Amino acid sequence: MDELRATPVPCPLLTGTKLEEKLGRSDLTEALIAAPAPAPLDTDEINERLRLMWTQGINLYHHSIEDLADVLLSLVGEDGRRDFIVEVGGQLDKHAPPSSRLSWRNLLERVLDGGQTTG
Repeated sequence: MDELRATPVPCPLLTGTKLEEKLGRSDLTEALIAAPAPAPLDTDEINERLRLMWTQGINLYHHSIEDLADVLLSLVGEDGRRDFIVEVGGQLDKHAPPSSRLSWRNLLERVLDGGQTTG
């Protein structure tokens, strides 16, 4: 079975360096890139790297994390959304700095209060 890796890129924009770090494996056959648009200075490099990977038979999918979450959370239903919230909270508790945990809490409070999560 082919491997599909969801690779979070922990930077505001996708850079050529991050793309190479995350996807530079010779046995990779599929990749899901959940990141915003490429950084302006890296756009040509990233587009060329993605084109080359595609011609090598690697299936690439690029979506913003927000778009991907909207679709996936719709598909998994209420139980899946609850599991997602619990899992994200648990991972933040284990690995994230307090500021990230606070941001997650604030986001959940806005959602529970019926407020908008985007500007």
